[in-house]
Amino acid sequence: MRILLMLPPLFFNKSSKTKGIPGFLPPLGIGYLASVLIEKGHEILLLDSQVNEIPLNNILKKINDFQPDFIGISFMTPWLDATKKFIKILKENFEIPIIVGGAHPTCYPKETINNIPEIDFLFTDECEKTFLDFLENYPNLDLIPNIKTEKINNSYIIYSKDIVDINSLPFPNRSMFDMKLYSPEPFESRYLPATTIIASRGCSYSKCTFCWRNNKSSFYKKFRIRKVESVINEIDMLIKKYNMKHIIFYDDNLLDNKKWVMDFCNLIKQKNLKFKWTVRGRLINKSNELLSACSENGLWLIEYGYESGNQRLLNLIQKGTQLEDFKNITELTKKNNIEIFGTFMLGLPTETPEETLKTINMAKYLNIDIVAFIPFHPFKGTPIYDLSLKHGKFINKLYKKKITGNRFIPNISYLTETYDSEKQLQKMIKYAYRSYYFRPQYIFNSIKKIKNLDILKSYFNSFKLFLNLT
Repeated sequence: MRILLMLPPLFFNKSSKTKGIPGFLPPLGIGYLASVLIEKGHEILLLDSQVNEIPLNNILKKINDFQPDFIGISFMTPWLDATKKFIKILKENFEIPIIVGGAHPTCYPKETINNIPEIDFLFTDECEKTFLDFLENYPNLDLIPNIKTEKINNSYIIYSKDIVDINSLPFPNRSMFDMKLYSPEPFESRYLPATTIIASRGCSYSKCTFCWRNNKSSFYKKFRIRKVESVINEIDMLIKKYNMKHIIFYDDNLLDNKKWVMDFCNLIKQKNLKFKWTVRGRLINKSNELLSACSENGLWLIEYGYESGNQRLLNLIQKGTQLEDFKNITELTKKNNIEIFGTFMLGLPTETPEETLKTINMAKYLNIDIVAFIPFHPFKGTPIYDLSLKHGKFINKLYKKKITGNRFIPNISYLTETYDSEKQLQKMIKYAYRSYYFRPQYIFNSIKKIKNLDILKSYFNSFKLFLNLT
């Protein structure tokens, strides 16, 4: 069969420019699906209409020329409005079944169908195997194993129960992307070209109440990790084929698995691979042995989710971290010459302005390299959702139209009862960014790190991005 896999366009007018803007990264989800389908003999056209800035008329022409049996669209919550408009246009021009998947449809399947009734099929969770079974048995859905189906008007939701053996998957098909067009946000990498990789699926913790991974119906909760050799082979390929200098791991908390990380570092050394890498981690159980091995083998930055400077709020969101560990792990990370990107949420349910100030002061006390102060938003389906509505209310749409790459900047969408107004919370976020980044100590430390023009540009673009959030 002929399958079109794509990301939807974000804009539908000629004046909107996305090409060449940092913040676009290869969509590995449809890259994996393309590889699996090609292995089974299907003909695939893969379109990233965002990074390639493909005009709508050209997209329609490509579809008409390719004549696919199915159109598969992957999208995230910030792209919902654009996706809805795009699917409506597709249905006006073609009689081709439209399939959607990805983060938003997985989290909100019924809401997605009700919002976009033109969708024919919606797949949830991991669907590499389920989608193959669908193609083999279409149109008889009853023959597809390990699924549950639900019909809403003329649309079908296909709930996948398959937990994919990720070591059996081929590498995502990057040959169908124009890899030169992708580049991360300036705070994600100072070493270009850079790209992303996924070494695991699921979350080894999955207890944070604000995270959808804590949703009981999510199959993403089951943590699986690829063999070290497989990940190293993929990185080796990225270095040789695409000259990649920086690898960004898009895993929830890869550093929690000490044995895997130590084996990974040993294999980097053994194979004499030269690259920088970025990873996410939780603020628990970080030994000097682990961080030293990572630093010696190219680890440049860890993204830590601090979230709050108040133990009461950390307990509320079941983060599983202690304030006293923040200082120790932060200092240990710095001691090993690893930079830190720290994220903090402001405006949590029941959080008082005084507690918000404590979070901001905690960030300044830790004096980490890059910080983001993000307004809290309760997502439906997460454990904290009902509590959030009990102690606050929604006041705005979550995302503004302003973007960096294909990432929309979060708006203040939720106001906890302990804040008087949106203006009060907005003023606090503005104070957080400006009081953090304009400190003499921070400016002096940043200047000391500027060794070349690339680092200077990285700092400048990072500051510009974060100050725009205010």
